[in-house]
Amino acid sequence: MRDWIIALLLAPTVALAAPPSSHIAPPAATSDDSDCMISLKAIKHPAPRFADYPVAAEPNLRPAPLVITPDIRSVRTNLRRSYDRGLIFAGHYMVAAVFAGTSGMMWVIVDARTGRVVPKARGGWWFGDLDDDAFKGFDVRQGYPGIRFRRDSRLVIFLGRSDGGDDPEGVTYYEWVGDHLKRILFVPKAESCVQRSIDQ
Repeated sequence: MRDWIIALLLAPTVALAAPPSSHIAPPAATSDDSDCMISLKAIKHPAPRFADYPVAAEPNLRPAPLVITPDIRSVRTNLRRSYDRGLIFAGHYMVAAVFAGTSGMMWVIVDARTGRVVPKARGGWWFGDLDDDAFKGFDVRQGYPGIRFRRDSRLVIFLGRSDGGDDPEGVTYYEWVGDHLKRILFVPKAESCVQRSIDQ
């Protein structure tokens, strides 16, 4: 992930050039989903709710400074800016992300008590075509365009697909289990999309 050419969209844009040996490539559209956008509102069958995975919030938590290790040094400035936004979930964990292009990101999960990145909790994500509600009036204090989480819940929802694998596009629900994200449910794009409007 650190080899990406990264442009941060959540803070003043800073490009970090590196050998482009890895990148986030959009999945090829199919005839079934090329005209629709991913939306949580489109999911018809029961899906996990934040309230189903409660955890005690820590309202007085003062996050420790982000610990910079060699594996994140190349993106430390932008990652620190993201971390400093204080996006807490599951009590005392924080999501920090550096955007790659316009539709991808590198993300890490940090224990806010120590400021250390959780070793097995990092990855790349392509959030692709999301419905307008993902951007219009979006509250950046509640997450990122392709990730949903809450301070008082262990549930984390990703919209799009993971980078570097063969996973299809859709909505993936995870439970945070202390040192990694455990997949609970995947809803493919065909079952989680709304039709693109004519002017888009």
